Amino acid sequence: MVAGDFVVVLGPGPIGLLSALAARAAGARHIVLVGAPPDEGLRLGKARELGFQTVLNVAKDNVTQAVMDLTGGIGADLVIECSGAPAAIVATVDLVRKKGRICAIGLTGGKTVDFPWEKASFKVVDIYFSLSTSYTSWDRSIHLIAGGQIPAEQIITHRLPLSEWEAAFAEIEAQRALKVILHP
Repeated sequence: MVAGDFVVVLGPGPIGLLSALAARAAGARHIVLVGAPPDEGLRLGKARELGFQTVLNVAKDNVTQAVMDLTGGIGADLVIECSGAPAAIVATVDLVRKKGRICAIGLTGGKTVDFPWEKASFKVVDIYFSLSTSYTSWDRSIHLIAGGQIPAEQIITHRLPLSEWEAAFAEIEAQRALKVILHP
């Protein structure tokens, strides 16, 4: 992420919301969060609560058109894919600008994705996969959270005793929780 980037985050779960918060802390000029129908309540609502003004639902909004309108037809500098949904992964290429960047974080659960390789090639897109990070990323994240630039505690929706781990996982699975903290 470079200060001044126009950023689109696909998938407003905990990782997507934290990615958007990190982009804000790094100086993004505009951040668009995009979710699907099950995300409308808790996840997209949390995005709005965190102060993100452009929050889109793929069932209601033409996301590509909205991004093009907001960027004067250029596209996003950076698209962060956190959903793992095949349709969202394919959409990254339409959302990103020529010579833009795609950061792939979301996992597909083993599904094969029919990716528009030639379109990405002609846009000369850089694609980064992020499944793990170096210690410097952890250090940077810890400092941003400790310094208050990333309000990570606002992503926590439930705090439960460790003995209620099954209920915690049920809440996450039912999408009634974003991030659950289990304590002894």
